[in-house]
Amino acid sequence: MGVVADTFWRLPGVLRSDSPHAFAAQGPQAAWITARIRGFPHGLDSPAGRVYELDGQVLLLGVGHDDNTTTHLAESLGGVRYGARNT
Repeated sequence: MGVVADTFWRLPGVLRSDSPHAFAAQGPQAAWITARIRGFPHGLDSPAGRVYELDGQVLLLGVGHDDNTTTHLAESLGGVRYGARNT
């Protein structure tokens, strides 16, 4: 999201997932973190879930939690069901 993320994933050695909720990673676990998702897009078998399993961290620069899709992992782990906002 934004110029920082767009610049990061284009750097040498950085891998980017091919999902609509793209993650970029660099380092020894980058291929595993960015591997294809086989289940729920924000579950444990997702980039956010894999970072969680590695006790890693996600860096947000220039965005708030309204744009932070990793919060959906917490919802998934907590058993929170998706709902619709009443208007």
